[in-house]
Amino acid sequence: LFLPDGDAAVAAEVADRVAFDADATVLYPDVGEDYDAADILTAASTFFAEQRVSATGVVGFGGNADAALLAASSGFDAVVAWGPSSTALDAAATAPACIFTASNAVELKEALDASKAVDYVVRVVDAADPLCEEQLLLGSAWLQLYLTVGDATTGPRAKSMWCD
Repeated sequence: LFLPDGDAAVAAEVADRVAFDADATVLYPDVGEDYDAADILTAASTFFAEQRVSATGVVGFGGNADAALLAASSGFDAVVAWGPSSTALDAAATAPACIFTASNAVELKEALDASKAVDYVVRVVDAADPLCEEQLLLGSAWLQLYLTVGDATTGPRAKSMWCD
């Protein structure tokens, strides 16, 4: 589930890249319309449960990055957030989270440490631009890793290698 903010052309490009790179189906609301990300998360969660979707992820950027972070405790399997403005993260968060931020990195890491998140990475970037190639690839790889059903990933978790 993709929660874009702002420009429809950017939203479409990011959704297409994530779908291709992560080999996933991407759903997102029309950015030309006002929408409440929290309502979309609730509706999508119910829809995915009814459809018995095997794995679900949330991607949010801009004003909706905060909503994506909150999805980490809403039953989604992976989260990617570009430029959240808040460090408020539910202590019940369990989903692996990949966060791109220009500020608040230490506070976000501490919040994730205090949560039950399986894994996370907090990447400090100069701009929270979802079209940055490095960020697109890392975000897509994160989703692909954690949304692949039956993946037998072993080895160190990203959180053990956090160095920003």
